[in-house]
Amino acid sequence: MRVCRFSSRRGVVSGLVGAALLLVSAGGRADDTRTPPPVPPLAPAPTLDFSVKTAPYRPIAGGAATLTVTLKPTTTPVGKEKHLLAGLFIVREDLGQLFFDEPAVTATDNTTFEDKISLPSGGEWRVFGSVMTLADPHSSVGTESIVGPVKVSIDGARTVREPMIPQMLPSVRVGTYTLSLKQPTRITTGDEQKLAFTLLDGQTQEVSDMDIWRDSLAHLVLVDRDAKTLLHITPDRSDPRTGRTGTLVFPTRFPKAGIWRGWVLFHRNAQVCSLPIVLRVLGH
Repeated sequence: MRVCRFSSRRGVVSGLVGAALLLVSAGGRADDTRTPPPVPPLAPAPTLDFSVKTAPYRPIAGGAATLTVTLKPTTTPVGKEKHLLAGLFIVREDLGQLFFDEPAVTATDNTTFEDKISLPSGGEWRVFGSVMTLADPHSSVGTESIVGPVKVSIDGARTVREPMIPQMLPSVRVGTYTLSLKQPTRITTGDEQKLAFTLLDGQTQEVSDMDIWRDSLAHLVLVDRDAKTLLHITPDRSDPRTGRTGTLVFPTRFPKAGIWRGWVLFHRNAQVCSLPIVLRVLGH
């Protein structure tokens, strides 16, 4: 894991962001007193056919490849409902790395998308799609859902598998930043829980000056150990702890028990920072 930059068109976060990431660029501050726009709830995955083809057929690690993504409803849309592919999450099978990218539309009906990638290691990767569903096609406000994954094979040397060892209150240090889970000490499936993290710079400075980046103070991406389920969550701006005294609060509902790897991402000092975390989720 490392602190890395986010380019103007595509984001690649090594070791890793959904539709909410694509709406607003950086520029605001965490202490911005303006009323934030409402954050759309995570919606059930729509009934869509999500497919991915690679060119060449078997890409090589470190080499250029093109992903052609097709997104089509399997049933007739209700009313004026419209689905847009807002981004792709590409996850290594052992969850050692996760990339986010923004594909370009290549069909006038918004069903086909193309993405240029270069994955650093061989093996199996999983591609998830972040879909924005608009009830009104002329509106920019909708609900985000995740579709997939689709498996993509990359030829070439594989990296050493990333260990996933959860702690009761996990803490990680990346560069000068330290991220620690404050509460809860027992994470369960079922009802919504608020994951409260403390973020420090230099072990003592509470980070409360993040930029408003992609319409949010920060982003939490969670993937289950089998790389079959991906969650994308933004902080609860109504919680008075969020963005103050180095605290980020994410309202989270885990659909199943097990080991999950997460990444907290935020924008500060002209950089996007990515901090990994491993969580154990217990049955309700």
